[in-house]
Amino acid sequence: MDKYLNTKKAAEFCGFSHIYFARLIEQYQVPKYGPKRNRFKVSDLEEWMMRPEIFKVTEQENTETRTFRKVR
Repeated sequence: MDKYLNTKKAAEFCGFSHIYFARLIEQYQVPKYGPKRNRFKVSDLEEWMMRPEIFKVTEQENTETRTFRKVR
């Protein structure tokens, strides 16, 4: 069974400060879990640390997720 860590514990697990980890996670598509999407699987974090390029958000994906439209 996989172990899940909250954002603060995930940052500690990866060796980063909580604030720096939050910035990094915006640039990578590391899967998030839980109702608030603030949990990370240890196995995902280990994979991300070994091969970060497979989780990298492209510039196009980054702008698409930040584009807002007016809903009528």
